[in-house]
Amino acid sequence: DVLMPTSDVTPNGLATASCVQMDDVIIGGDVLIIRSLEQALDGVFLSYCISQNKKQILQLVTGSTVYHLYASDMQKFQIPLPPLPEQTAIAAILTDMDTDITTLETRLAKTKALKTGMCQELLTGKIRLL
Repeated sequence: DVLMPTSDVTPNGLATASCVQMDDVIIGGDVLIIRSLEQALDGVFLSYCISQNKKQILQLVTGSTVYHLYASDMQKFQIPLPPLPEQTAIAAILTDMDTDITTLETRLAKTKALKTGMCQELLTGKIRLL
């Protein structure tokens, strides 16, 4: 199943989707559940398509103070639909890339923290360069 928020205080918050790949999940209100036929559409592929086509999603959003996205409007959402094995391959590659990006972002944050700490040591004179 692909889950999307249906109301938010910013329109960009509605242009996101997540694929849940487990059974017996309990969700709250204001969530659109997109359930597709397993033999026709890969949920992870669909969630990436939704998240990457924010412009198309934002055209479907209504409201001025609190923004809404209705299931009837999401029926207008159009994506190219390759065969299921290709969808699955694309989704696997994008998932691997997201994992790599998360790893690199974590590494970057640790490196920045290390740099900040080293600069503090140099500026306070605890460490001297000769």
